[in-house]
Amino acid sequence: MWKVSAILLVAAATLSAQSPRYAVGRPPTPEEMRALGSAIAPDGTGLPAGAGTVAAGRELFAAQCARCHGPSGEGDVGARLVGGQGTLATPRPLKTVGSFWPYATTLWDYVNRAMPFDHPGALTPPEVYAAVAYVLNLNGIIEADRVMDAASLPKVKMPNRDGFVADPRPDVRKDAAAAGPIACESLGQVALTNGTLISAASVEAGGFTPPEPTNAAAAAAFKTLPAFCRITAKLTPTSDSDIRVEIWLPRSGWNRKMQAVGNGGLGGSISYPALAAAVRAGYATAGTDTGHVGGNADFVPGHPEKLVDFAYRAIHEMTVTAKHLVTAHYGARPARAYFSSCSTGGRQALIEAQRYPEDFDGIVAGDASWDQMRLYAARVALNLYMNREPAAVIPPGKYPMIHKAVLGACDARDGVQDGVIEDPARCSFDLATLTCSGEDRADCLTKPQVESAKAMASPIVDRRSGAVLHPGRYYPGSELGWGAVGGPVPSGESHEGMKKIVFTANWDYHTMRVPDDVERAVRADNGLLYGGDPDLSRFFSRGGKLLMYHGWADPLVTPDASLLMFKRINEAVGAAAANSLALFMVPGMGHCQGGPGTDVFDKVAAIDQWVESGIRPSSILASHMNGTVTDRTRPLCAYPAIAHYIGSGSTDEARNFRCQAP
Repeated sequence: MWKVSAILLVAAATLSAQSPRYAVGRPPTPEEMRALGSAIAPDGTGLPAGAGTVAAGRELFAAQCARCHGPSGEGDVGARLVGGQGTLATPRPLKTVGSFWPYATTLWDYVNRAMPFDHPGALTPPEVYAAVAYVLNLNGIIEADRVMDAASLPKVKMPNRDGFVADPRPDVRKDAAAAGPIACESLGQVALTNGTLISAASVEAGGFTPPEPTNAAAAAAFKTLPAFCRITAKLTPTSDSDIRVEIWLPRSGWNRKMQAVGNGGLGGSISYPALAAAVRAGYATAGTDTGHVGGNADFVPGHPEKLVDFAYRAIHEMTVTAKHLVTAHYGARPARAYFSSCSTGGRQALIEAQRYPEDFDGIVAGDASWDQMRLYAARVALNLYMNREPAAVIPPGKYPMIHKAVLGACDARDGVQDGVIEDPARCSFDLATLTCSGEDRADCLTKPQVESAKAMASPIVDRRSGAVLHPGRYYPGSELGWGAVGGPVPSGESHEGMKKIVFTANWDYHTMRVPDDVERAVRADNGLLYGGDPDLSRFFSRGGKLLMYHGWADPLVTPDASLLMFKRINEAVGAAAANSLALFMVPGMGHCQGGPGTDVFDKVAAIDQWVESGIRPSSILASHMNGTVTDRTRPLCAYPAIAHYIGSGSTDEARNFRCQAP
């Protein structure tokens, strides 16, 4: 596939943003190659900063024209390889004694000069490193998990080999045969590696109707959609997989970027409102049902591959397929790719950064339930404790009373009394002060109810053994939502997960053995739903940005989930997190949205600006909506900073607040 000779030991340096666009189907001209820049020594001196992975290189090759690598750059998939044996369809590497390459910088140079690219501008150094890594791995020279950069690349010893193999995937060859953009209705001709394209049709402006009934507000929002190409596909990475995806491509005004969306709860449906928001903002977008239908865990028993699809594979396969079809339709790869979602989608986001660091340039992870099985089990255990005896049950009618008392103690500590606790971690309200002095009343708590309230506000532990079941707690300000976990029965998702993933469909949660069954739950999924690996060095090294957020008043996924993950990532990657990781805690926001806090903010715009500018956001403008009217704005501050009132001006206007250390 690649022929490298001694004359190429002097390599090209970086590609400038003004480099010419290489035409698909031919190599660059000598004049174009000379424009690439200065020399790089064979020992790697002069290699630019950046890093690339084998997986990212594979993706790059999938978007290229393989026929360019036949004789004279004009052959097709049946043409003979340059410097090798066979063809692109049947490659056979050829060992020779004529060209021993002491350093892989030669290959870096050749890729930099000769690889035609199908989007405006230049191949960035990370992309060149990725392409080189892929070629080296394909030929057995480096392992699949190696990262190529200016330090590691010169140390790679090249073999006596004068030919390289091509990527044999059929979709790459299909891309190679495709010439130019493909109209929406003709996308059926595009082959998919792991699936089948079901439909591709144009949807006129305001003409989309979701498959399932929706509320009036959502229906009205769909009517404001611009025209787009709607693609549906079925992906089957395994014989038991049935992953449905939708990919929406704006008919006009595409911003040359892609935004993938995630799921909530147990998945089972495509988030059409999220797709609509992305298209409305100019993005090509994609969503999936995670491989099953319905927001339950019925798909798990007897179908281990479907659990893998739900855990992480569906999102990755959707992303690869979406990029493939975006490229085919527009004749250009998306310049940037982002992922944004919350709750289960927050876990999906973190796992993407961990398992597939090449999929996205920027990732938004909200209220992430990354320790999913432990959280399921701990929430059921907490519910059992809350309902241990009738006298311990806190009636929902008492939640507002508790909330009012907590606000009275902590709301004004930030200088503004507005029904929102700005920094709940510093609120130390003693729930015992609400103990009834006599009979049970609506304005107080019985002693057993006080113990129940303390259990909600503390790390989840086994009260008998003292074993910590989950390190998180529900913070001051979340009291109105306590019923989600501490109500008469466990939360539906937790109960469903325990029944179908850990036990059986007829499991009675009252028989749960605490703490033993919590640890059993943690092991039951073989780590598939665990997104707690803090080593994001591969994602960060290629320039990836991770924006996390969490509602301080979240009554389902404890805010400690994000606080702990933020701390662990910083400890794992050190200085690399400084401009790659940010966390925004949202005062007064419930689970992903809602509550008295300013819960409306443009996360994707924030991550896009960060990726494009390289400047980590210190604050994000957020709003609180009363119907369709904005009645308050505030800055959300990058943790650990909080918003401080400057002492003058309306407390409902963000301009009168500054982000400062607590």
